[in-house]
Amino acid sequence: MYFFPRRVKSSFLSKLRVFVLDFNSKLSFLKLFALYILIFFEKIGANINSLWSRASWKSVLVSLVGNRFSINNLGNVYSINGGKLSITQRIEKQVVEWNKKIINCHDEKTEGYITSGGTESNLFLMWMGREYLKLKGDSEPLLLTTNFTHYSVSKSGRILDIDFHFVRVDKRSWGMDLVNLEKVFLRFIEKKRYLFLLPITIGYSSTGASDPLVKIVSLVKELKQQHPKFECFMWVDAAAQGLPKSFLENNFKPLQSSLIQGYVVDFHKYGDSPLPSGIVLYRGSLRKLIETPISYLAEDDSTILGSRSGASVLAIWANIIGGNNKWRRKFIRLEKRKNDLVKNLKEKNPNANILYFKNSLTFAVEVNSDLNEFSREFGDEHSFLKCDINGFIHYKFHNQ
Repeated sequence: MYFFPRRVKSSFLSKLRVFVLDFNSKLSFLKLFALYILIFFEKIGANINSLWSRASWKSVLVSLVGNRFSINNLGNVYSINGGKLSITQRIEKQVVEWNKKIINCHDEKTEGYITSGGTESNLFLMWMGREYLKLKGDSEPLLLTTNFTHYSVSKSGRILDIDFHFVRVDKRSWGMDLVNLEKVFLRFIEKKRYLFLLPITIGYSSTGASDPLVKIVSLVKELKQQHPKFECFMWVDAAAQGLPKSFLENNFKPLQSSLIQGYVVDFHKYGDSPLPSGIVLYRGSLRKLIETPISYLAEDDSTILGSRSGASVLAIWANIIGGNNKWRRKFIRLEKRKNDLVKNLKEKNPNANILYFKNSLTFAVEVNSDLNEFSREFGDEHSFLKCDINGFIHYKFHNQ
């Protein structure tokens, strides 16, 4: 953890920013050097709560190679004959298969590709889910989320013109309320709306809490037996906490149930890779629902972007080739740091309502009448993000 005095940052760094952003200056070398100093100081000022992990040097170097030659991993590596894959396309397939392995997914028909991150991945799976549900009935699909679901999910719903409805959060677990979810399902089934899209969050961005995955799957199974027209396309959004949980939980199996159709994880958050870098997994049988022919090429496209940067593939690959033990050690260390920070926070703010969860590196502190602000000492030592979600005001801590 690093700390840089705020008064030095506010004076010296603000002047540096003015110099760097002065477009009338022609001192290009000095401006570049000043930019380096600015980034260096701001990195020193970064601490335990930065949203993204600092990219490793090896991932930066190999991604520079990808950017220098503008490597394009067009299309989907699982839709191209293996013998025709380029080097970076073969590497992409290795990265996807590695990610399947660490989440204990042994289904050979599960596929995936490297995305720009969770937003693209959620949009892709929702698009795929909408096309899947078109084959299951005539009613319009309904997207179910909580108030804490990542905003990219509702944004994807608007892009695809899908109605959405909120499900309450259980204030004991801070995950989706199972009782309320069942009531929502039954209420719409009575209105003859049988088709649903349901993202299941593992590690909410603002609190670190998770939806009860296993119980939700059991509920959907029961409703499918009771209502033959009922269909629910589910996927796991583990963009933030999926990678830590893969190494902190011995039995992390988000795709264990065949009812879970996809999985989302980011590598620029805890994976030491530069932006953009994410992975989406999905059941291979679904690919044909969204494939698009490319008139000037032999293969079809089954991604959101089509042309995709091979640099992101190389960046993730560079970080995973060293073996899994380093990842496990890293996340065990970060989990310990989180626990120490929670303990420290409890001692200095005994009235704080702290929301923290096992194997999640994000936690939150509720702001109430007894705790409107942290102590100045604690606030100076740790940066945090203040969140207001439908009246629930809290501070978010993101452990790095």
